[in-house]
Amino acid sequence: MKKFLSGFICCFILMASVSFAANYTAIQAGFKIFVNGAEFNPSNPAVVIEGRTYLPLRSMGDALGVKVNWNDLWKQVEIGEPPVMPSVTPKPTATPTPLSNADKYKNTCGTLKYRVIIKNIDSHKGEKIKITGKILSIYESSDNGKYTTSLQLDTSRSDTTDDGLGYVVSYNGKINAYKDYRITVWGEIMGPFTYDSALGEQTVPWVGAKYIEVGTK
Repeated sequence: MKKFLSGFICCFILMASVSFAANYTAIQAGFKIFVNGAEFNPSNPAVVIEGRTYLPLRSMGDALGVKVNWNDLWKQVEIGEPPVMPSVTPKPTATPTPLSNADKYKNTCGTLKYRVIIKNIDSHKGEKIKITGKILSIYESSDNGKYTTSLQLDTSRSDTTDDGLGYVVSYNGKINAYKDYRITVWGEIMGPFTYDSALGEQTVPWVGAKYIEVGTK
């Protein structure tokens, strides 16, 4: 159908006069024209020029079911439907995984240096902190099935490049760790903790652990 129609594109405009600037003479066709078996009788008659038959484009479009449109903006004839652009399905936006309560808490913990804290432990009381180190000693106790774990943590051997002697850490629970295990602690500075050692009385920061992650030796 489109091939049939394209043969008439070059002559879609029928002028009222029968003469063209190039001295061509248009003669009204004296024969019948059939489209799909039906006689075609356009409002503007078909003409014959130089032995070729020319038909009005819009009427032919209507007869063949092909849309013919004049685009006044671009001063051009447009035949058929505009090309259908492929639809683009937007990629679904990934929904971020909600943070657990543990992750939310851990994100609030800073990484203060031991040498900063030890200067005035009381001034840092209540601050949330993250520390990593090796267990020097660990003690567990149980009261009616409720475990409490206390340990000494040496951060001077950790990858945090801290240069401190260590911390005392208390945790309401039981951890699967032993001496020389490396652990990471997220918790709150409770204040100073003083104890006797072979080197005499020692005062170190005391951290109440909220979460503990156990590594390896």
